[in-house]
Amino acid sequence: MSYLTEKAQYLKGLADGMNLSKETNEGKLFTAILEMLEETALAMEEIVEVQDEMQDQLDEVDECLADVEEFLDEELDDEDDEYDFDEEGVFIDCPKCGEEVYVEFDAINDDATIDCPSCGEKIEIEFDCDCEDCEDCE
Repeated sequence: MSYLTEKAQYLKGLADGMNLSKETNEGKLFTAILEMLEETALAMEEIVEVQDEMQDQLDEVDECLADVEEFLDEELDDEDDEYDFDEEGVFIDCPKCGEEVYVEFDAINDDATIDCPSCGEKIEIEFDCDCEDCEDCE
């Protein structure tokens, strides 16, 4: 029994101890209010139970998604992708210092090298492109 249900029961018992007549207007009003309080407390109890059940289910879904994410991360790592692309550039790890370097596609020169801003090492960029939009694939 929840705290609200206990309080509603206590108030109902208190009213019964006062010997309020259910025939008077005040007695009818108090009786109706106490019944509504009890029904509200029971409804809240049901809501809390449903919420707890939903939270348990959400936790299970979250665990499953974490497993899927871990699996996909392992699969992507297994493919040994050197680069992490976005629409405007690529993240590359410097082979000398290990620093992650972001390079915009426009900044890549003709010999496909860049200088690491941390250690100055020349980083060679090799793209295996399979699209039909660039001149390397034609």
